[in-house]
Amino acid sequence: MSNGNGGSNLVARSFPEYDGGASECETAMIRFSLLPLLIVSAVAFPQEPKSPLAPGGAAKPIFDPRDERIQGFVTQLKTSKWKLEPEPSSKTGLWRIVEPKFEGGIVRVGFCSFNESITEDQMREVLKDVKGWRHFNARARLAMTAITTEGFDQGKPDELAELGDTLRYLFFWHQRPMAFPIKNQLSNKVVDAGLNPKGERILAYVAYLERNGIKLKYEEEIRDWRIIEPKHDDGWPAVSIRTLPLTATEEQMRFALANINLAYDLNVDAHLAMSGIGTWGSKGSPLPLGLEAKLQRLFHDYILNEAGHGWKKTDDGLLAVHFSVTPTKVKPDEPIELTVKTRNISDKPITIKRPFPWPGYAIVSIRGSGGNLGRHGDPPPRMEEKWWRVGGALATLKPGEEFKDSVKLEWQNYPDLRTPGRYAFTYDFSHKSSFDDLEKRAKVTLWKGQMELLTANVEVVRKDSPKPK
Repeated sequence: MSNGNGGSNLVARSFPEYDGGASECETAMIRFSLLPLLIVSAVAFPQEPKSPLAPGGAAKPIFDPRDERIQGFVTQLKTSKWKLEPEPSSKTGLWRIVEPKFEGGIVRVGFCSFNESITEDQMREVLKDVKGWRHFNARARLAMTAITTEGFDQGKPDELAELGDTLRYLFFWHQRPMAFPIKNQLSNKVVDAGLNPKGERILAYVAYLERNGIKLKYEEEIRDWRIIEPKHDDGWPAVSIRTLPLTATEEQMRFALANINLAYDLNVDAHLAMSGIGTWGSKGSPLPLGLEAKLQRLFHDYILNEAGHGWKKTDDGLLAVHFSVTPTKVKPDEPIELTVKTRNISDKPITIKRPFPWPGYAIVSIRGSGGNLGRHGDPPPRMEEKWWRVGGALATLKPGEEFKDSVKLEWQNYPDLRTPGRYAFTYDFSHKSSFDDLEKRAKVTLWKGQMELLTANVEVVRKDSPKPK
């Protein structure tokens, strides 16, 4: 099997059973060579921080581009032919990615160092009020943002998804020894179980690809997923797909994949791995132009069990949230249920404020053809204090765990909703304000962050209309 279109694979892929294939024009894709960087990174490995800093510890964030730890990582990126330049006006550690170059826009990433030994949890706490910090390497005492873009009025190149994932890969392995076994290493039995082609999570991902123009079919003969659309007449283009346990950490997943004789890309949030495209029986014809770049973008954009059906990530990438209103067609005074599902897609427990903590009370915005509908009524007397006191307004999610919260809409609170028509229900999951008093009483740290508004549509029909289906 060969990487038939010269795609932007993280590491050279080894498929000994496959026939060779030809490359697509390399100028259409980006190649990232990681082996030299990993060798350089293996020179020295600081000890993992063993205990949290004492209250009032001295660790402080450093955004200065001249910092030796930041410079060390940027210098190592140069060995893979990356070129970064600090943004002169930035006071929060932003760098411009000059090479690889993308026409039509600007790509940036941020780096932050710490002056003392610090744990990952402490890094998150220190940077919680600064938007965009997504990745943390406690060994190297570095934090990194997700990539951000400016421009690209004609649309972002598909290769940007691979760029961001490659940076995350490099950042994870920076000053980290690839030494087996690791603590709580995933067993071969657990890892191999993720190849089941009938697994619900794999089938959900395959269905997502089909909705976005790439159709796969599992072939028993090769035990891989063949790409049947877009069509390719020279051999069988195929990929290997496997899921990983929802409770696995990024470290467990990356070490598990590093121990397999086949190079996989990893979608950390979805706990999903996919190989590059290889071709069985190819005579050398190139694959459809841009196929692997599109496949990589879809892979890295994928959110667990969703995609395109209402699931959205919070800006910090720690949670995925789904909002729905059922039924979608209803008569006045018939029950309407609002549901918010929240999934922890990080590798740490997260405590959230419940979306609907009081029975019969939902803070939502409803808009019809006549504008926003005003809400009437208040939560039951003293209900708020009761729920805060007993902790009923909170939910703690383990990594990979999902919490479902529902509430029945009280029609008397929305009298204007009885008018037939289409209505958009909008829910704001963001929590920007302080919960200091609640956190003190509940003795927890609550998630605070932002995300785009969640919307679901409902049609209200006349009472004498046929029963909605």
